[in-house]
Amino acid sequence: MASGTPTELMRSGAKDQLRFSAPPRLDLSLLSAALPEDYKATEVTPGEYLVEGHVDPQVLATVTAWCARIDVLATDMRVEQRSLEDVFLDLTGRKLRP
Repeated sequence: MASGTPTELMRSGAKDQLRFSAPPRLDLSLLSAALPEDYKATEVTPGEYLVEGHVDPQVLATVTAWCARIDVLATDMRVEQRSLEDVFLDLTGRKLRP
């Protein structure tokens, strides 16, 4: 069972997400090596990338520097935070009905 205000629940154990678009099938090994140890970088669908972990200005700079290093322009870059729905799904393991 979880307790707290909605803001506290959304922050507890929360990982931010940095999402961006770029050409598909990029080698993420250099990006993963440049990020802090507990961060995760994946290609969730072809050309759509996700970096999970606390996103701060340094992490954003690391990702954009990686893009520059491999001569790739990332587009549609955005930081997302956990929603109450994410908290619910984490706690229950169930998806909401449409």
